[in-house]
Amino acid sequence: MRVHRGDLVVATQGRGIYILDDVTPLYRARDVHAALADGSTPAYLFPPRDTVQAFTRGGSGPEERSGENPPDGVQIFYALAAGGAETAAAAAEGVAGDESALTLEIFGPDGDLARAFHSNRDPDPNPADIDFASRGEIRLTTDPGMNRFVWDTRYAPPDRPDGMVIYGLTHGPRSTPGEHRARLSMGDWSREVSFRIVADPRLDTPQAHHEERLEMELRIRDDLQAVFDAIRT
Repeated sequence: MRVHRGDLVVATQGRGIYILDDVTPLYRARDVHAALADGSTPAYLFPPRDTVQAFTRGGSGPEERSGENPPDGVQIFYALAAGGAETAAAAAEGVAGDESALTLEIFGPDGDLARAFHSNRDPDPNPADIDFASRGEIRLTTDPGMNRFVWDTRYAPPDRPDGMVIYGLTHGPRSTPGEHRARLSMGDWSREVSFRIVADPRLDTPQAHHEERLEMELRIRDDLQAVFDAIRT
């Protein structure tokens, strides 16, 4: 048994190997639990660990011999006190106002907002009808105690007109390697942390190429948005 790059790895004399992804929140669990219990804070946002931006594809084979890969994206852990969870859940159910909802904002290396997620509504006003990539959970959960959200490192997609079907990916562009910020907020409370996206070590793509790729994809997204807006009018 050992901890390797924040993962807990357990092997059993050649018969099997098990990996518990990202145990870094446990290092702060005691202090966070105490702060939530005494009411000094309604929530806590854990600093995400460095995330490798690897472009992978799933394989095929018998399910009984296939393991479960870690989430494809930045794992963002946050904890909610009982009162904070109750307030956020009430907003998600429409009982309380939007100002009581939980909001997670992700900022890219340039400091601009890349994506925002909420506990009371989906981030995409018109999600894709057909999508070849797994969307996963797109609303913030509001369970008392520990919660986990996975950001797929993508910016917001264009807002398609109602009823439009696009056969293919309709995600937003992937962010670039570099420093990012995450801000969790609820009412008057907020906490902001920094994290890094690291380039795939198997590739030697220059950073400038990553930045040029994102700039181009954002232009394409904005052009698509202009077309969609024209269709609506």
